[in-house]
Amino acid sequence: MTYTEDPVAQQLYTPAMMAGLLKISPRHIRRWHRMGLLHSIRVAHRIPYFDFEQVQCAKRIASWIAQGARPASIQRELQRFGSRVSDRSLIDLDLVFDGRRLLLRESGHLVGAHGQLHLDFDEVEPESDQDLNSATLSFTERRNESPQDIPRASWSGMESPLSRDDMLAAAEEHEDAGQLEQAIEWYRVILANHGPNAEISFQLAELLYRTGDLGAARERYYNAIEIDDDFVEARVNLGCVLAETGQLDLAVAAFQGALARDDHYPDVHYHLARSLDEIGSTDKATRHWIRFVQLAPQSPWAEEAIERLGRL
Repeated sequence: MTYTEDPVAQQLYTPAMMAGLLKISPRHIRRWHRMGLLHSIRVAHRIPYFDFEQVQCAKRIASWIAQGARPASIQRELQRFGSRVSDRSLIDLDLVFDGRRLLLRESGHLVGAHGQLHLDFDEVEPESDQDLNSATLSFTERRNESPQDIPRASWSGMESPLSRDDMLAAAEEHEDAGQLEQAIEWYRVILANHGPNAEISFQLAELLYRTGDLGAARERYYNAIEIDDDFVEARVNLGCVLAETGQLDLAVAAFQGALARDDHYPDVHYHLARSLDEIGSTDKATRHWIRFVQLAPQSPWAEEAIERLGRL
């Protein structure tokens, strides 16, 4: 990967850094990016990097979801608005969520995606402190189309088998509803029906980690790396699982493998520095704390890095 500019010159944010600022899971950031709701400045080794404008866009999306919107619905409605929103950033648009749909305020009127006018009560207040998962679960339960309504895949053949995208949508619907075990089964069905895939293995590992099955998560991260040796984020997350289970030497090896592929990735310097501190390799850790602060001075983890350097 050839870099045209050093991230120090322009502060960029990885999914984990953005998630830390917004206090949500990095999975949401990665998913919104895959859906085209967020736009990265660049992608290196599968890792998207975002500028501060996209942090603000993610904040708006998180606010809508906390009010009950679903990512797929946000995506569909933005597409229906067409050229009125397609060339503009979310933070430049006067969009509001009225509890059911996105509305665009223009020329003093609230307009729906199909051009219909709506009354502007100016009374909808975001429930910013509401938990993202519980809000999404509540909203899904209120809709006619719930995850249970999605047709289930068959192992023995169907007249109209579900496509990979259908299965992925089913997995994400269950995940949005907080039904993680069902989502896990859908990801497994995707792999069984459509063959090995690094990204699907990675997403499955993330869900297994969230359910507390660290051993299974570790194996799926290994699987993602075996399929794609350049999957840096899978290497970092594998290192985090190994560190959490007390296998610090293996964690350091995983982080070093990630670093060998992308020295510009701030997250790996952060996690490697922490692990080196844990095993007493203070001098080596110091180099990575310094490099992390250089790469990501505005990261939500920068204060910890500076505090650790201050101790030294």
